[in-house]
Amino acid sequence: MTNSKDRIFAANLASNVANFSLNILIGFWYTPYLIGHLGISDFGFIPLSMTMVSYMSIFTLSINSSVSRFMTVAVIRNDANEASRLFNTSVFSLLALSSLLFVFVVWGTLWVDKFLNVPSGSEQQVRILFACAGVAIIVNAMFAPVSTPAFSVNRLDVLNVLSILQTLARAGFVVCLFTWMSPKLWQIGGGLLISALVSAVGGIFIWRSLAPELLIVRQDANWETFRTITRTSGWMFL
Repeated sequence: MTNSKDRIFAANLASNVANFSLNILIGFWYTPYLIGHLGISDFGFIPLSMTMVSYMSIFTLSINSSVSRFMTVAVIRNDANEASRLFNTSVFSLLALSSLLFVFVVWGTLWVDKFLNVPSGSEQQVRILFACAGVAIIVNAMFAPVSTPAFSVNRLDVLNVLSILQTLARAGFVVCLFTWMSPKLWQIGGGLLISALVSAVGGIFIWRSLAPELLIVRQDANWETFRTITRTSGWMFL
């Protein structure tokens, strides 16, 4: 048992260092690369779109952390019913949130040139960029709960590996398109969307591998569990 825990700890630590290091390296290289290919005026919209995704990721992470906290307790107690209630409540809550986000994404995409100073001729590219960023936010929100089993069984290494794959997919997609085509803003949005899809597919794989007993059952989602989750996630978000 001790050797198993030591191996998991070592894997968690090594993958965390690798993920952190990759993000630092990509950060130093990616910004000059984009500026060099797109120019300063177009590049200015990229941090804004990525900030939108990052802020929403913080929100979904706070919910996931809250669910994971309670699910870990349920797993230790072998309380399968409570684990199912937590899982399904988070799934259907974030599905409802995603529906609301869809309205804002459509509105923001159509009117982005009204509240941002978009250079003439770049309106369509900026709309596509923000549309892709918005869809990425929705995909991340919809599939966020499927990664909670990894937290509850302390398999942070698989989450770090998934994060590494997301980073490589996002940057690799952009580099490939910049190499084969004329660099455009929409390609950055495509990279964000690809990253979200990798996260969704990877999350489903983690869920079915680590917690196959957890099934989506609408009847297991309930209001009291929702209130418990949101109270804790509210403090974590702050």
